[in-house]
Amino acid sequence: MRWRGRGFPVFLTVAWLAYGEASPGSAQTDPVPLTEPPRYFLDYAMLVRKEWSLLDATTPTRTPKLQMFRMPSGFLAAPLGLVSEDDPPPEDPFVKADEDDLAFMRITYGNHVPYLDMHKRGDPGGFGYYKIHSQMQIFDLGPTNVSVAVQAVTPMGLQAGGVANGPTVLSPALACFHDFGDGAAVHAFIGQHIAANARWREQLHTGFNCGLAVQHPVPFTPFSADQGLFVFLQAMAQYRTDGFRADGRATTWDVIPGLQYRLNNACWMSMGLSRYHFLAWTWQY
Repeated sequence: MRWRGRGFPVFLTVAWLAYGEASPGSAQTDPVPLTEPPRYFLDYAMLVRKEWSLLDATTPTRTPKLQMFRMPSGFLAAPLGLVSEDDPPPEDPFVKADEDDLAFMRITYGNHVPYLDMHKRGDPGGFGYYKIHSQMQIFDLGPTNVSVAVQAVTPMGLQAGGVANGPTVLSPALACFHDFGDGAAVHAFIGQHIAANARWREQLHTGFNCGLAVQHPVPFTPFSADQGLFVFLQAMAQYRTDGFRADGRATTWDVIPGLQYRLNNACWMSMGLSRYHFLAWTWQY
């Protein structure tokens, strides 16, 4: 009896299948001969021409690229403290240049005005010096920019109303900028000052300079790509291995907090505070 109870559902299933095959109104279809064309097919031409509605790419945030004191930038920009009479009008940094132009390079030269930057004692240049800034963009990945910059300062000479004699110093650096979105970003660089003389090879091991900076809009204040009030914090370090400092310290740090107020990309002001300068400001228009 137990076997019957378990096999009864199987018996009903077999009987139902047999009745379906024998009935004239069965849902079963006759096998299709191989010589007949397929009854159902895809229109591949229509499938290729179809415009698929994909999700729109995320719109990148238009975070302004602030220029920091005593730091080369990861994006293409003229440094602070360089005044050129042939400067073109400021351009929107978010506008893409033509492919025919050398958009990945920038060369600027002019007079060095240390009051427009935090010029520390011992830094190369000053009044009476020419300053040349050359920069090449290595990577431009949207939110991340990496560039190589080489700055040079040289005496103007008495005939140009500058310093008669003085050192010519080259300052190569590798700089990076990364946009976190919503007005926040980080800046970083590493470089070195090299005196251009017969002993320049012996100075490559004397040390290097590096820096890190962060920017963020002031909370509860509106901002856009070219307007707003931003706070920034810089940490600058100088490392020397030649024992030049009298106190014997190999590394010196300088922390610079500051504010930048922007009316647009061509008109902004930065203010910073450090132990070497009570207040430094830059006004570009």
